[in-house]
Amino acid sequence: MMNAKKKKLTREDAAELYRDLHKTIGRMKEGGQKGGGDAQVAKQIAQAIRESMRREDATRERSKIITDESSAESITQHNSRASHNSRFAFDHSRPNGVQSAVALVAFFVLMKISLAAFEYAGVFNVSTARASLHQEVALSSVPALPRYSEEELSVLKQLDIRRVELREQESQIEQQARELSLKEQEFVVRLAELRELTDQLKISREKSAERRNGQLEQLSNVYGSMDPKESAQLIEQLDVSIALGLLERMPEKRIGQILSLMSAERALTITRMLSRGE
Repeated sequence: MMNAKKKKLTREDAAELYRDLHKTIGRMKEGGQKGGGDAQVAKQIAQAIRESMRREDATRERSKIITDESSAESITQHNSRASHNSRFAFDHSRPNGVQSAVALVAFFVLMKISLAAFEYAGVFNVSTARASLHQEVALSSVPALPRYSEEELSVLKQLDIRRVELREQESQIEQQARELSLKEQEFVVRLAELRELTDQLKISREKSAERRNGQLEQLSNVYGSMDPKESAQLIEQLDVSIALGLLERMPEKRIGQILSLMSAERALTITRMLSRGE
């Protein structure tokens, strides 16, 4: 069985496998970043094979030195038998080191192929699995919330209720402020309209007064140019306020002539109004 294992894997086979892996790493590097993971795995496998070959060479050198020393000093049969056992153990350990490297290579290759097959079939996604692992680690790193007593929980609940009430009051105050602002704007608009109407009414009254004064001035000139007797008869028939307005715009001499021709009662009434400035 041991001879069959030795025939399956020799030092030359291991060296050939190392060269193939070295070439594979070179092709992966030339291929770019897409094969970065495979190149890393192949690089690790190649390093394992190279270390195994170095250990084998060191063991062979040590065994050769021991063999030379035992031949030169002519050790006893017991030592010769022990040296034989050492060489036998070395013969077993040498293929075991190479076999371990090959087994490691086969394990990594099969694992990489299996992962690629599962990912291609949609069984799982490596990036998703890594993200899930990072999330689990992040969640596990979150510190646990402190526990509160019943009194503390009651106080916290009351504070929460009070906070909700304050928010509602704040919302109501903001609503009232908005309503007051709207009413204030409406009041300003109405006040502006009232001022405009007042100004228009004032202008209308001034125009009406000017027009009335103009008419009275014209009538006063007409009655003043008439005969005093005729003028007195017509003015006596008019309303007292109109008669007063006409007489006020006449000269004093004409006023005396017209009043002397009126009835005593009407002349007395107009005289009193003229004296009061009505």
